[in-house]
Amino acid sequence: MNRIAQLMVGLICVSASGCSVDLEVCNCLMPDGTTDIAVKQTPSHEEGCYGVSKGVRVTLSAKRVLTAWKIQKIWVDETEVLPSQMLQAITKASTLDSIKCQHLFTGTDVVDVQASQTPANTAGCSGSVDGVKVVFEAIREPDNWRKSRFWVEGEEVAGVNLQGSIRQAAMRKSVTKFGQAVGDTVTAVVKGAAEVITGK
Repeated sequence: MNRIAQLMVGLICVSASGCSVDLEVCNCLMPDGTTDIAVKQTPSHEEGCYGVSKGVRVTLSAKRVLTAWKIQKIWVDETEVLPSQMLQAITKASTLDSIKCQHLFTGTDVVDVQASQTPANTAGCSGSVDGVKVVFEAIREPDNWRKSRFWVEGEEVAGVNLQGSIRQAAMRKSVTKFGQAVGDTVTAVVKGAAEVITGK
């Protein structure tokens, strides 16, 4: 009944709680599936509720109106949103996109950044560094996204060796391209010599 009231009457929770926000009120007002629910101070320095929904920090302040609690303000990852937009804001913050991937690639000259599946079929980001494809797994935590596992040209590598692995892969690609160019040149010379010899 409390969840139906919450969703249908503008984020209201009917509760027998007293005049201050408590854990019962917070459990009622937070979206389904929220973990780490607690009574905490809000960014506007009032007592409120805190929880983690889909890996995103959610903080809200509530006001008692007769026998019900009504959400006054909501912050999703420290950004204030309208109560009616709470679920959309949580979904947006918990979804990996190319903008978040670009931020995670900070400090690297990377191009073609996009959100993608990793070779392990998990959410991640991919891009190209010096012509080398780099992919990493991105894991959502309450504070933000973090990089986890890394792949360079499809081969899993340790994060501490990432830059060295990128340099090695770029070197291999350069050597391969050079070898192909030399091979193409030798083939062209041999073909040209054969044409001169045979007169064709």
